[in-house]
Amino acid sequence: MIYINIIILLYALLTMVILIVGCIMEYSIRKKRYPYFIPAVASAIVMLAFDLIGWIAVLWMDESIIAKRIYDAAYLISSVAYFVLLVLFLRFIIYVIESTVAGAHVPKWIDYLNIAVCGCSAGFWAVNSVNGFISTSTVDGIETGPYYLLGQVGGIIVLGIMLALLLRYRREIGLPNVLVLLSFVIFPVITFVFRLVSVDISLMGPALSLSLILVHNYLNVRRTISMSELEKRLAEDRIDIMLSQIRPHFIFNTLNSIYYLCDQDPELAKAAIADFSEYLRTNILTIENSSPVPMKKEMEFVDHYLKLEQMRFRDELEIVYDLQYTDFSVPPLTIQPIVENAVRHGAMMNEDGGCVSIGSYLKGDFVEIVVSDNGPGTDADAAMTADSSHIGIRNVRERLAAILDASLTFESIRGQGSRVTIEIPVEKKIAG
Repeated sequence: MIYINIIILLYALLTMVILIVGCIMEYSIRKKRYPYFIPAVASAIVMLAFDLIGWIAVLWMDESIIAKRIYDAAYLISSVAYFVLLVLFLRFIIYVIESTVAGAHVPKWIDYLNIAVCGCSAGFWAVNSVNGFISTSTVDGIETGPYYLLGQVGGIIVLGIMLALLLRYRREIGLPNVLVLLSFVIFPVITFVFRLVSVDISLMGPALSLSLILVHNYLNVRRTISMSELEKRLAEDRIDIMLSQIRPHFIFNTLNSIYYLCDQDPELAKAAIADFSEYLRTNILTIENSSPVPMKKEMEFVDHYLKLEQMRFRDELEIVYDLQYTDFSVPPLTIQPIVENAVRHGAMMNEDGGCVSIGSYLKGDFVEIVVSDNGPGTDADAAMTADSSHIGIRNVRERLAAILDASLTFESIRGQGSRVTIEIPVEKKIAG
């Protein structure tokens, strides 16, 4: 049985090492990860490694007292790593629930209970390494002590909390996802029952490792599905943004202004028609093009839009450019909706008009784009809501995050104006 345990544990350990290397490689490529999962896999590796060392020490138990001490120390570390794994995996389940279910918030006391139970249980097993009242090692293997069942209570409580949380949110998470996460509960229970029958076979570590592999596959499938849904939503957003720009009142005002210019300033009317046609053409082409465009190209479109607005508002609208760095690309129709927000809900909300500033800079590890206005200020939360009167800044933020791993922040102070800041990692920027 000793050799069987060594082979099983060695196989499980190698599997977990391969898994954590894969997780680290995924993180280095995508710069995204699920919190607590990689530390949980690391804890499983520690648990399996010292469990393996313990069983190897059993081989020389009858020849050396040192082997007995090595086993006790290895079994203690393995037990502590097991409870650390339970703490991390429960926290991982809480993260999955809160990130998947809208408005879900798992009470903090569950976290505290989890840590307290696992901490007490780890201490209980630490005492066992001295007096062996839970289990002890012999030349024939492992023998259970008088308090063996009591030593399992802590793990059962934590597994019970996992079970309760997953059943509570089973409909929101989805049955297939719940079943995968429940493997971390079901597999240990099966091995615990089996251990009551045959204490000489150690399957707890391998069972938990198998569960972690299933969960990792679940994460990859979940990520793939999320990316597919995101791509679909981005396609819909491009259409929504395009339609939001071609508003009847904007077209009417522009055509009306051009109509009067035809008599007053024919040359300016021709320029306005050129700007207007380019504005419409770029909006329509955006439906077919989802690839990032050079910043200079995006700013050409912004310039067409602003010329039309300046034709309408005359000297009331001032535009300030500070484009110090433009050697990068952005998703199409990224800057223009933000500039339009600054014009409509910022500068032109003042009685005497206002100013919109557009800047782009290279700052260390980030490319920074700043669009600001000196308007009356607004509600930042409203501006980030897709169904507000503001054009979807939230949609722009999601597109930036998905395509360039970039961030967008919106700041507004009543009476002082608003400011939108985009930060694009240099490693993600596409040369313009």
